[in-house]
Amino acid sequence: MSKFQKTAAVSAAVLALTGTAAALPAAPFLAAITAYAEEANRVTVDDVEYTLYEDHAAVYDYLGRNRSEITIPDTVEGLPVTAVEENAFNGTSLKKVILPESVAVIGKGAFASNYSLESVTCPGVKEIGMMAFYVCEVLQSVTLPEGLTTIGYSAFNGCKALTEIKAPSTLTEIGAQAFRGTGWLEALHTEGVPVVLNHIVIDGTKCKGTVTLSTDVTTIGADAFADNAELTEIKIPGSVTEIRAGAFSGCTGLKNLALPDNVTEIPDSMCSGCTALEEITFSDKLTKIGEYAFMKTALREIQLPEGVTVIADHTFEECKALKTFQYWKLEKIGKSAFRDCTSLYFFVNGEIEEIDNNAFQGCTSLETILFPLALKKIGNQSFRGCTKLRKVTIMYHLRSIDNGAFMECTALEQADIKEPFAELDDQAFSDCPKLVLRGYDGSTTEEYATAHNLQFESLGAIQKSDETRGDVTDDGEVSIDDVQTALKAYTERVAGKDPGLTKRQLWNADVDYNGKLELEDVQYTLKYYTVNIVALKKTSWNAILSNK
Repeated sequence: MSKFQKTAAVSAAVLALTGTAAALPAAPFLAAITAYAEEANRVTVDDVEYTLYEDHAAVYDYLGRNRSEITIPDTVEGLPVTAVEENAFNGTSLKKVILPESVAVIGKGAFASNYSLESVTCPGVKEIGMMAFYVCEVLQSVTLPEGLTTIGYSAFNGCKALTEIKAPSTLTEIGAQAFRGTGWLEALHTEGVPVVLNHIVIDGTKCKGTVTLSTDVTTIGADAFADNAELTEIKIPGSVTEIRAGAFSGCTGLKNLALPDNVTEIPDSMCSGCTALEEITFSDKLTKIGEYAFMKTALREIQLPEGVTVIADHTFEECKALKTFQYWKLEKIGKSAFRDCTSLYFFVNGEIEEIDNNAFQGCTSLETILFPLALKKIGNQSFRGCTKLRKVTIMYHLRSIDNGAFMECTALEQADIKEPFAELDDQAFSDCPKLVLRGYDGSTTEEYATAHNLQFESLGAIQKSDETRGDVTDDGEVSIDDVQTALKAYTERVAGKDPGLTKRQLWNADVDYNGKLELEDVQYTLKYYTVNIVALKKTSWNAILSNK
């Protein structure tokens, strides 16, 4: 089998296991394998092809036929052999492989689909990559030596004949489904309790009813209870400090969950698809919630601790029972974070700077949302189809309302946009038949209304503000970069060229507000920067401009 065919075979197996490449857990970094190089230096010794790197060699491919056993030397061309690269022995007919102590890494799919392999000796291995021994059905013996720290996703999945696992004390990272389908795990399943290895719950998929974890458990592993429809309650002791990706995903009988105080991060997909989950109690120390963490759950309300500042992509997507969300510490709402939360009608937050694409798309009950002062971006289709939303007020820091942000908000009657130079995408308010836009004279809001035949109501003349004056780069402060940008724009204008600045930047650069960018504006900005930033003297713009 060619290297390309081997890679394709492993990829197909991954898709069969996960259903989607996006669901694949991140593999640990295999430090001893250098990134693949198209023109790598390779040599063949005793039917084995090796890649030669500057300071080590790695097994790249097995070229032999009709051999039952092979021993890998500890050096090739004077270089230590430190790794077996991905797919190296994939699909071969070997029965026994002996690796030297110098081999620290067995890469992704290295021995996968080897239906004859009975034993592997690897006395120095420290990392076993994802799917390394996937479906080696007759594998009976493999060395797991002291020093081994990591076993990747599905590393021994489908190794039916593997009936004994002796884990070294150094093993701390065990990937999802690492031992799924082994004889060892199947035997333990008959007891109906979670399987624990080195204080890590690695499999609880056969548990029923209420599960109480012992106090020596420190970690709940990736996918540990995934798709267990008969799990109704789990009691997690304070000894648990980490829960890994997908730990309870698809547990459709789980109704409530309390996390212990020492769990500070919720991983990706932790409770995704827990369609009966109505209540969760967070630790006060919680700082992070991962992507898809509570997607398609029955949560009705959410009380977040103060340490959480980001709602990640898809976190609460399709939580159709969720009605209100009120929390003041968020800085960002990720892609599709509340998408299709069809009961959500009230959302309040005070510090969000960015609402990402599709964040509230399809929230058909959403009537009230308070946009904070700090908001800078409303992403693509973020409120598309929010058919009960009637009024929005967007404050002064906004930079952009992107493609289709309020598309098909058919009840939207009024949008007050108090930032005069916000960039409004051509489709930002498409299919909003009742809409009246309110903004300042000469603003981008007025331009948008005119271009799209929408009713416009003036909020008056654009207000001057010392908060943005001189901030030509629009980064929130006046610096030497602003002086240089203003000078360059002025030079371009004098030469009859486009100065290359947005309307907002030109407004900020025109510090004396006489309607045009002149050399005096550059000089005033330089003086303000020199006095306030370099000399550290607090001087107002009024003082700078009045002292001509």
